[in-house]
Amino acid sequence: QHQHPSMSTSLNKKGEDVYIAGERVLQQLHKKRGTVKSLCLNSQYKKKKKLYAVVCQTLKYQSILDQILEKTRILELEEKDIGGKDMGRLLLHDLLFGGGIRCSGGRRYKMMLHKDEFESELEIIMKEKGATEKSDLQPHHLVDKLPRYVRINPLVQSTSDTLNELVEALRLEETTNLKDLAASYASSSSSEGKWKQRYFMIDEHVHDLIGVNARTDFHRNRLYLNGSLILQDKASCFPAIALSPPLHSICIDACAAPGNKTSHLAAVLQNTGTIHAFDISSHRLETMKTQLKRANALCVKTHLQSFLDIDPFSSPYCDVTHILCDPSCSGSGIVSRLSDIVDKADGQDEAGSEEDSPSHGKPHKERLKALATFQVDIVNHALSFPKVERVSYSTCSIYKEENEDVVETVLAANPNFCLANILPQWKRRGQSNTLKNASFCIRTKPEEDFTNGFFVAVLERNPSVVDDSNDSSENDDMDEENPTKLAKVMVPNSKKK
Repeated sequence: QHQHPSMSTSLNKKGEDVYIAGERVLQQLHKKRGTVKSLCLNSQYKKKKKLYAVVCQTLKYQSILDQILEKTRILELEEKDIGGKDMGRLLLHDLLFGGGIRCSGGRRYKMMLHKDEFESELEIIMKEKGATEKSDLQPHHLVDKLPRYVRINPLVQSTSDTLNELVEALRLEETTNLKDLAASYASSSSSEGKWKQRYFMIDEHVHDLIGVNARTDFHRNRLYLNGSLILQDKASCFPAIALSPPLHSICIDACAAPGNKTSHLAAVLQNTGTIHAFDISSHRLETMKTQLKRANALCVKTHLQSFLDIDPFSSPYCDVTHILCDPSCSGSGIVSRLSDIVDKADGQDEAGSEEDSPSHGKPHKERLKALATFQVDIVNHALSFPKVERVSYSTCSIYKEENEDVVETVLAANPNFCLANILPQWKRRGQSNTLKNASFCIRTKPEEDFTNGFFVAVLERNPSVVDDSNDSSENDDMDEENPTKLAKVMVPNSKKK
């Protein structure tokens, strides 16, 4: 038997080396078949962390690697032995940036023949860019300019106690200037960088939310570990405060995992009432249970079940008054280093969706159509609950098809509901030529609002429209204790700290 010269001497048991596995991940990534993390986890290659590291590092230097591959024409000259562009990127990265190629055989042999040429082209690029270290060639991203948002969780201890302890532990100084947050960490030629004065900023729109420098690590911080701090992006906090359920409300989080919005809803309720949290993934549900326990969200009941399978007229769901809907979406508003690199290199402009979403693996237009259909189904089902008063709908998408168009479709099918004018102090509003009162919705734009791209709408029962569809018993037509229960509720302005 003869071994192909491109095969590595350090193969895993399935006969696949890290470069073959990495090439497959990159190919699937370009086709939007999943995220880097999910594709690496689903790979047959056993050393998942090693594979993830190789792919991520290759993506960071992708534009530089492509320039060198193009200048040297290595893929044209040695395509038979080296392979395609993704394989060339992986091998060239390890040769120039990763400490050496981790395989033997034909691929390594051919790459080493051109090593001097590769290094010469790299030196030229570094001079052109004024780079003194190879690490200086890593691209700068919008995500580095955004704050890291941290929500103080009053369900564990008081806001003032948590903030005081945090300020003391990290030696933070308060600022009102976002630029101070980014400037508090000065990048250097080393991978670690150097801290200058650390700042924090109290958010003006979301109560109990603060912003710090994006490189601040909380994962070993006592306040994070005991649930006093929850890492949650600013835009992700809007659904709970826009829904604004009164204390003691019975609520549903329709697509709940990993649970940040759920715990935020519990904080809004001050652990009164009940939140039924649904998710179809047992793995995500277990993760959510751990998160909710740490957050001391005692009013939450988790359910391993699809929200769409819930009977709105069965107990206890027939008494639900507020529903938070944040279903799977394209994720096109999420600011990510890796997705930004891939999208720019491939001329694409959307992030991968969750691997279990109805659009997984479909082309862009088909994906959006499939997602929008699913999103409409979720919101329509939420509006079918007999006592529901308010339903929030949110996505981390920038696309009108998943946002205003979904709301328009849902309202057309549910004339007994209308849009609530939410968070009037937020300036960026919904936009549509066909959706009436689109400005009642809100949007966020990362480069201007310094948070992930997001869309939020709240639909509330219209008291001027009589709905006879739920008149199933003689006692359903009146609530003697609260005859104005379905009256319009305006969302109060967020408290400004």
